[in-house]
Amino acid sequence: MKNPLFYVILLITSALWQKATAQQNDTLFLYFDVSKSELSVEELSKLTTFCEAHAIITKEILVAAYADSTGSAAYNQTLTNKRMEVVKSHLVHAKTSFISIIKTSAMGETSKFGNDLQKNRCVELVFVSDEKKSINNLAAYAKGEKIVLENILFENNTDVFLPSSLTDLQTLLGTLKTNPSIKIMILGHVCCGGNNPEYDGVVFGESKIKISEARAKAVCNYLLENGIEIDRLKYRGLSFKYPRVFPENSEEDRAKNRRVEIEIL
Repeated sequence: MKNPLFYVILLITSALWQKATAQQNDTLFLYFDVSKSELSVEELSKLTTFCEAHAIITKEILVAAYADSTGSAAYNQTLTNKRMEVVKSHLVHAKTSFISIIKTSAMGETSKFGNDLQKNRCVELVFVSDEKKSINNLAAYAKGEKIVLENILFENNTDVFLPSSLTDLQTLLGTLKTNPSIKIMILGHVCCGGNNPEYDGVVFGESKIKISEARAKAVCNYLLENGIEIDRLKYRGLSFKYPRVFPENSEEDRAKNRRVEIEIL
């Protein structure tokens, strides 16, 4: 039987996760071999890439470690503590300043992620960005910070905007006109790459133009056509190199990864 302290920790952790979901956040799951607390080369590479992408924009990192139901509850609690500390150590190694924003929880054995034991042998990381910032106030961002254009969406496998994108396109345009000194890099991303960071589609009829690049270019062209100077804009396609959620377990996850964001130059 788990002691009362476990349930206090569970309540606190649940509250932190609920708070995080109300903000802009990105999620990474790291998986472990049976009874192991060290990260494999592949999982460590995922963590390193995520840290690189979030080094500037993250204000809080929530780390929750889990184990599957194999073994005793006491053993699994110890195992999740080790997994939690291993991931925390790698986070701090990636960026020393992360140490002040990491909040950790060792949750012990779980079936939270279904009957797949592999999925329950994990550490879940939520990288929380500053919810006070938005494309309405680009002046609040420092050079190098990125802003996800949450509502700029495209038809499937194309660079054609959905009609619902117009509001955010107009907002971005207006903010750039209000702040004429700001220059940006527009970054396009795709979903569904699995373990292949180079995964990308190509625009129909244009065999050499990747969808991630075409989507970034579409935003750039909209801004150019509406009066933003060309020397203030750059664009790149990043394929599946920097997913916001990894691995993708739902359509919601895939939608978060099919995105355009801007970086302040």
